[in-house]
Amino acid sequence: MSTQVALVTGASRGIGRAIALGLARRGLHVAINYRSRREAAEAVEAELAAEGLACSLWEADVSDKAATKQMIAGIKAKLGRLDVLVNNAGVLHEGLFFFTPIDKFWEIMQVNLGGVVNCSRYAIPMLGRHKAGRIINMASIAAMHGSAGLSAYASSKGAVISLSKVLARELAKSGVTVNVVAPGLVASDMTDSLASPEAHARSVAMQPVARMGEPDEIARLVVFLACDAPGYLTGEVIRVDGGSMIS
Repeated sequence: MSTQVALVTGASRGIGRAIALGLARRGLHVAINYRSRREAAEAVEAELAAEGLACSLWEADVSDKAATKQMIAGIKAKLGRLDVLVNNAGVLHEGLFFFTPIDKFWEIMQVNLGGVVNCSRYAIPMLGRHKAGRIINMASIAAMHGSAGLSAYASSKGAVISLSKVLARELAKSGVTVNVVAPGLVASDMTDSLASPEAHARSVAMQPVARMGEPDEIARLVVFLACDAPGYLTGEVIRVDGGSMIS
């Protein structure tokens, strides 16, 4: 396959869905990863098919090392290449650290950090083949300002940022860039589960851009990093947060 291929994890909904649509509309074949929402993934596939755009569906729990390895091997066998990896899959748990079950804490870490580790580890050989691979990891501004009640989520995203910087250094000579996108409050079902609309309204009222972001706004930055950003841009953490963390 001569068409560039992008794997987007957690692509059946929210920000992942918007990223998948955006990359496909730029002419990439998008491998849409999902864990259990087959119908939602098929809806994304149908939307792209209606536009004459190519994609394929890949079911895998990215926190599972064997399942991730099998998925990457399948992409290699079926599509023959991988140019872009967007590590977007993630889960959220709200609760004060002391009252968060330890098993739940490590479950969040295994998905949010472990998924990035697993996908990156098995994808890197293909990404480096054309000396121009791109890894974009999704983090959160929660990793930067110590959000109370999000100990597991913030810790996992902070670890993703640190890992990304290490990989950016290690992979530079292979032509693979690694960058991080850190959204603020974005309208999605994950955000809806975090707090009430009234609580969100109070939070965004304090931002210079006093509204929640839209998934498409995050996707447009990811598409830029995947398709248009120079190879000289790597190791960066780019916030998309309505200016909430302007210092």
